[in-house]
Amino acid sequence: MPITDPTYVPSMTKVHYTWRYFYLTKDSDVAVAYWDDVDDIIPGMKKVMKFYLREFPELVEMVDKEGITARDFRDNPTIVLPLIDKTYSPKE
Repeated sequence: MPITDPTYVPSMTKVHYTWRYFYLTKDSDVAVAYWDDVDDIIPGMKKVMKFYLREFPELVEMVDKEGITARDFRDNPTIVLPLIDKTYSPKE
């Protein structure tokens, strides 16, 4: 989904046009946002990725083992979607 990311400072407002990424599981009626594209450096990116992917233990493990790197994720946040499809188990 396209979004705006405004930064307000006393002398000006800077607006960055970017994308927000969502996933929707088969047993849910609501899509969950898992990433907003940003141009900034994010300290602790690995920790951030694990937080947003916490519903998917297999993906968190892949992040730990460098199967999904911060660079890969930032370059293409949609790389996790096929992995979510493969590893997701519906809640009972």
